[in-house]
Amino acid sequence: MALRSKFKTIGKSLKDFWWNYSRNKAAVLGLAVVIMLVLVAIAAPLITPYSPLSVGIFQRLQAPSIVNIMGTDDLGRDMLCRVVYGSRISLAIGLSVALASACAGLVVGALSGYFGGRIDDLIMRITDVFQTIPRFFLAILLVALWGRSTVVVIFALSVLSWPVTARIVRAQTLSLREMEFVTAARSIGESNSHIIFREIVPNLLSLVIVNTTLMIASAIVIEAGLSFLGLGDPSVTSWGRMLSEAQGFLRDAWWMVVFPGVAISAAVLSFNLVGDGLNDAFNPKVEKI
Repeated sequence: MALRSKFKTIGKSLKDFWWNYSRNKAAVLGLAVVIMLVLVAIAAPLITPYSPLSVGIFQRLQAPSIVNIMGTDDLGRDMLCRVVYGSRISLAIGLSVALASACAGLVVGALSGYFGGRIDDLIMRITDVFQTIPRFFLAILLVALWGRSTVVVIFALSVLSWPVTARIVRAQTLSLREMEFVTAARSIGESNSHIIFREIVPNLLSLVIVNTTLMIASAIVIEAGLSFLGLGDPSVTSWGRMLSEAQGFLRDAWWMVVFPGVAISAAVLSFNLVGDGLNDAFNPKVEKI
């Protein structure tokens, strides 16, 4: 009976959460696009039988048609194939960077806010150093020094993204550490690690989840910028690299620019809309101005 009651409580919570989320129609549309992008990335081999790196499969610079829905590029590669496989790289990098930086920022921010004093000052000064450096230019430097692999890009963007989460988490932790449930945990002799990770962190997850969705969009944009400048992984197809390769064909083959550009815009906008919807769902009582 207790288990059944627990499932009912969880079901009701999920129902309430979806009701609050679905009130934002733009967020529902964004979620639909995100789900579609994820499904396209997973089912890429089923959607198109061609390799995104194989050249000369079709005639070069063919306009969109029934055979090639998005046309072909200057090397005779199918643009639909390249856009579909490009979604894998963009989503993989975006998700990896967001998760890595969210975990690091959550731990660093919670420790800084909970202990305060010199520990807080030291951590925040380190955070300030990272925040004062332009992320995009430091990413260019790191990738140029360590190589143009996907792993290096993910690591570079993760290192540069965690301070944003750390600042947000620290501010909320400063408030939570004075709450009654934290005081009660201290009074019964719970350790600092228990209080931080069992009492405070669970109350920070909604805030971190919202911020993580926005960081996915940011990571996709920065990765596209790096690839556009030729600093992405040369062994994979990405939307930014496709835009870079299309520069010399703006007048003759508009589709080489439009379709990867639309893909980047749709992905970034959708994740931002999902973030807004999650914020509404987690904070239903906050009225928008």
